[in-house]
Amino acid sequence: MLFSVFVPNRHNSYAWMNIVFLVSFLLMGKIAPYAILFGYFLETLIIGVFNVFKMVAASRYDGSGKSIGFLVLFFMFHYGMFVAIQSLFVFVIVGIDGQTFIKEPFHIIENYRGILSLEGMTYVLPILIT
Repeated sequence: MLFSVFVPNRHNSYAWMNIVFLVSFLLMGKIAPYAILFGYFLETLIIGVFNVFKMVAASRYDGSGKSIGFLVLFFMFHYGMFVAIQSLFVFVIVGIDGQTFIKEPFHIIENYRGILSLEGMTYVLPILIT
């Protein structure tokens, strides 16, 4: 069972194609390695945004007529805290030597601005979103 993950087949072909594209762009010098690493962290944020839209869409068709506003805010707060703490850990580990664009791990917004300006991020995000 575990071995089947490491062999391309019809169940994991999309993940393998993502890997092939990202590694080929990396080898061609179009993408910085940090862009791939942080692209997956941005994918976590994108999944959270899509989940909010799915919650709102599902509440319209459940037939109960109850408001889902509190649950959406509850999810956004807790998911946001999860992403913030996860980001802090990564920013501390990546910026520990002081040689990267991350100077202060607690400046989360500035760090994500730096991430979005990484070389090759314009290639990484569309691959991960689709």
